[in-house]
Amino acid sequence: MTTKTLHLPLIKFETGPKYLAKSADWRIYNDAVILAPGVWTDAASNLKTYFPPEELKKAATRWKVNYLNVNHEIRNPLLRIGYVKNTYWDGERIRGDLYILPTTTAGRDIISLIDANMVNWLSPELISEDKWDSKKGIHVATDIEFIGCAVVLHPACPKAKIREEFADYVGYFY
Repeated sequence: MTTKTLHLPLIKFETGPKYLAKSADWRIYNDAVILAPGVWTDAASNLKTYFPPEELKKAATRWKVNYLNVNHEIRNPLLRIGYVKNTYWDGERIRGDLYILPTTTAGRDIISLIDANMVNWLSPELISEDKWDSKKGIHVATDIEFIGCAVVLHPACPKAKIREEFADYVGYFY
């Protein structure tokens, strides 16, 4: 029996300020980068894990649930602000559309911060079957399934952005 590991890699996401659509109920930011291949440190376990492109390609549309949260606050319903929809592999990374509900306080606040270029990063919430690669000395994520995503300030993946043209350094201080 294999065990799946919960990962909350904090990731800086890449996409443009091209929220292309507004509806009466949702603010939509198209083509946000959810996760790119690379070695990312998991926020839950602090383990470095390699996310290979072939595994991400297979996982791009594997979402058990697709909630969008604020800062991985999965236990606080007031910080659930929307959904990740229309996910796909673009040949280099997983992308998707962010649907944020502006009728909630948290949703309005996050939309305002994104539009003011103060917040731009995402971090996926996922489970995977990790295998130890003794030659590389690192865990490798396989059989990845997404269980949500979060808007964050300190991502692990530098390509994980809501809007790609957003400067990498703005608001990104440790």
